[in-house]
Amino acid sequence: MPHPLTLLSSLLLVASFTPWNQTWLIWIALVPWLLVLHSKKTVWHAVREGLYFGFFVSVLGFYWVATVLIHFSGLHWIFGFVGLFFYSWFGQPQFALFALLYAVLRKSGKLENRFAMLLLPLAYTAIDTLLPK
Repeated sequence: MPHPLTLLSSLLLVASFTPWNQTWLIWIALVPWLLVLHSKKTVWHAVREGLYFGFFVSVLGFYWVATVLIHFSGLHWIFGFVGLFFYSWFGQPQFALFALLYAVLRKSGKLENRFAMLLLPLAYTAIDTLLPK
């Protein structure tokens, strides 16, 4: 089961985008999820939270994928939602990869270094930029 703060963080992130346009939430949206990552004892648990986070962001933020599949491909509505379900597990891999990086750095003790903490936002941006969506 995902941690409740992972779900909260995904709700905050999605609410910062259209159609809700609560742009100020983007400044705090990842904080609950980062707290969850920091509390995980193993690398796998952190990556799992990254997968859950990506899933929730996709389901909540890209809900229109099901509509596109239904209307433009002629699929039955059940298959449209099945398509959204599968897309949601793989549509946002940057969160799982960032969780992996964070967990590995934390486990190795490198997060105590302030320079590493400054590089984490750059690492996320690089992961997000390099992965196709």
